[in-house]
Amino acid sequence: MKLNTFHFLLILLLISSNAINTLIVPTAGQELTVGVKFGDWFKYDMKTTWISDKPEAMPPVFPSDENEMDWMLNNVTLVTDTLIGYKHIHQYLDDTEEINDMISNIEGILTQHFIPSNLTEGDVVNLGWSVIQIEETQLLNYGGSVREINYANETISSYASPLIPYQNNVSAIVHFYWDKQTGVISESNTTVSGTIENNSFNYSFSRSFIIVDSSYAEIVPEFPSWIILPLFLITTILALTVRRRINRNN
Repeated sequence: MKLNTFHFLLILLLISSNAINTLIVPTAGQELTVGVKFGDWFKYDMKTTWISDKPEAMPPVFPSDENEMDWMLNNVTLVTDTLIGYKHIHQYLDDTEEINDMISNIEGILTQHFIPSNLTEGDVVNLGWSVIQIEETQLLNYGGSVREINYANETISSYASPLIPYQNNVSAIVHFYWDKQTGVISESNTTVSGTIENNSFNYSFSRSFIIVDSSYAEIVPEFPSWIILPLFLITTILALTVRRRINRNN
């Protein structure tokens, strides 16, 4: 089984969940509801980058591993009033797969992939390793569909991971984008930066994924909206041309 960021975050979640739970203070009137159903699926493209001003420096272990990923998919396998169970699948370029069974509890510890639906600005999201708040709702375009997206970010002053070989002066910022109606992650961007060797060596690592396909046509349409009208016009013209030719032959 391949080792990646998910495993590290899962360990952090298990270690810190008890402490984090004591810090949860939901905002007044925050309503928690599941926004997906059994059988729903959501597919994502993934991208990682590694930049350093020391050419011989090797990138962290998990970016080089994730650079081999083709896509990621979440397939909902369980839905109750408070729980979302799903298979978290990583497909690699060599056609191997990594599959993990995951649970999001909308009344407790969540994962970044599913949060409660219809949250608003100021509502709390407990990711297990961190408790953050929805900062604003934006209108964003995904594959030709404009959606209401809940945005939040998290700044981590010490990004300690046994998978990163360079640990001095490390920090990270993570940007989260969730579809408001369903609570499904639509996009995530993480940037880790650090300096080592008496500030003479700087590096930056980024990891992002974005939704590209879904069982919900309204989230990621099969055809982008901008192409529907041209296709309709082309189809209409072709149909009229064929009809005229048939009439002439008759």
